[in-house]
Amino acid sequence: MNTLNKLQGLEDFPWDESERCVACGLCLPHCPTYRKKREETAAPRGRISLMRAMVHGDLELTDRLESHLDLCLACRACEAACPSNVHYGELIDSARAIVHASTPMSLKEKLVRRYVMDGLIARPKRLMSFGKFLRFYQNSGLQRLVRASHILNLFGLHEAERQMPWIPEVIPLTGVHTSPDKQLRGRVALFTGCIARIIDRDTLEASIQILAALGYEVIVPESQNCCGAMHQHTGEPDKAAALAQTNIDVFLQGNYDFILHTATGCGVQLKEYALHLPDSEAAKRFSGKVMEITEFIARDDYLQDLTFEPLAASAAIHEPCSARNVLKVSTLPAQVLAHIPELMIEFLDGNQYCCGAAGVYHLTQPEMSASLLADKVEAMAQQQPDYVVSTNVGCALQLAAGTGKLEKAPVVIHPLALLAQQLRE
Repeated sequence: MNTLNKLQGLEDFPWDESERCVACGLCLPHCPTYRKKREETAAPRGRISLMRAMVHGDLELTDRLESHLDLCLACRACEAACPSNVHYGELIDSARAIVHASTPMSLKEKLVRRYVMDGLIARPKRLMSFGKFLRFYQNSGLQRLVRASHILNLFGLHEAERQMPWIPEVIPLTGVHTSPDKQLRGRVALFTGCIARIIDRDTLEASIQILAALGYEVIVPESQNCCGAMHQHTGEPDKAAALAQTNIDVFLQGNYDFILHTATGCGVQLKEYALHLPDSEAAKRFSGKVMEITEFIARDDYLQDLTFEPLAASAAIHEPCSARNVLKVSTLPAQVLAHIPELMIEFLDGNQYCCGAAGVYHLTQPEMSASLLADKVEAMAQQQPDYVVSTNVGCALQLAAGTGKLEKAPVVIHPLALLAQQLRE
């Protein structure tokens, strides 16, 4: 058992925020982990009680306590249901920062944090090079040899490798993109994120295509970095703040009308730079320009100026937790996809519960993640849509991994990619 008497970072814990929780229990039916386990320690109010006891010194930090905090998805469904408006996301991030600063890291955690999160995720050029290696790995036959050797099982990476999508050709999307035959409507910057620029190029290219067709000049700044969400939610807020400052400096150099994102998980972090850097006026200006791309397109119904080919198919809208609980934009994909003639649109059953992706949660908590994904697979099996539409790349990867268990597997796609697919040139 890991027990430490001296905790680090206690001064940053938002104690006043934790006291706003009156333990009314209205959050319980909205919490995915409580729904599965029916235990108080797997519920928001229970975790808040644990955090307060830990910070106050009434409860020692042990492996068991850490496991209760780690099981939280940080989906923030509890925030949407809370009558006291408790900012639970701020509490769980702060508690995890205390845990990370107060406990020694295992060898595996050191490797993941230093070589993956710091060495790749936070370094775009290295990440692009790694993307090229992954493409070689998949196309050269090396992947078959590695899988046959089962060597990845030794490092606990076999499941992550199994879920890795096919890597397209890794070409930078940086620069200025316009449609020469369109009257200029405005200038927007596109945030590409870290992993998305490698595994979700179709969405990024489709977004550029649609925006250019609408008359926007789209700029993809070369020096942009990871949004910082991964570091923020795994107990390293200082590193997240450094990544945020890089993006603030890069994007505010340009005179952009808006900063658009195609992944709502990143979007929450970008919108909350002002929260994480409360003394920065630049962070407030940056966050004020950030907008989710379907929200941007839907606000003035610009798509009525474009023509889309009919699509005799059905699409089920998946609502990522980040879009539903925080950004409040989860219904907008249905609004923009309504411009595709003959497309039947519905919402995926159980959208109020997390799919189990939650950043790296599907790797750190595989059992709970798999249980939550099973619910989504069951919903897809019952509804049998031709497409499942999601605005968050992590959720899309999770859902796509689950489609392999279906007799009729839908195509998991971003709404902008589906729009671009049907766009009549």
